[in-house]
Amino acid sequence: MTKNDPVHPGEIIADELEYQRLSVSKCAEALGVSRRVLGQVVRGERAVTPEMALRLEAVIGSTVGAWLRMQAFYDEVHVRRESAAIVRGLKRLEPPPDPYEAEVKTPVKRETRKRNGRTAGKPRGTARPAKRTARTAKKASGKSPAKMRKAA
Repeated sequence: MTKNDPVHPGEIIADELEYQRLSVSKCAEALGVSRRVLGQVVRGERAVTPEMALRLEAVIGSTVGAWLRMQAFYDEVHVRRESAAIVRGLKRLEPPPDPYEAEVKTPVKRETRKRNGRTAGKPRGTARPAKRTARTAKKASGKSPAKMRKAA
């Protein structure tokens, strides 16, 4: 066991029994389980189930969630150690190829018709440019039409 190994919840139960000077038999009786079942949990041979976690919450303390999280973390660390052997030869499932992606999609030719001075289907701003008037010239250059005539 290394220093980063998680503690099995049974070790915490064993510490609590020692602290309260209780035997496994007395605690098992209080929990409503057999001495053999509690002994297996305390030795780390059996997992803390949701039902056992509920019993532990009522008799020893802490919460159901805390007991179950301890057990889940313990299980995860131990299965990760064996993960190379477990996943050897397994392959990730890939979704089947999409039959529509394989087709070459040809662009659909749109019907063109005049609408508001531009061809339908074209994005805005691609219509023919507007005629330049004195007002639009002033906006573009910032000068009045009279000043523009003098300059010319």
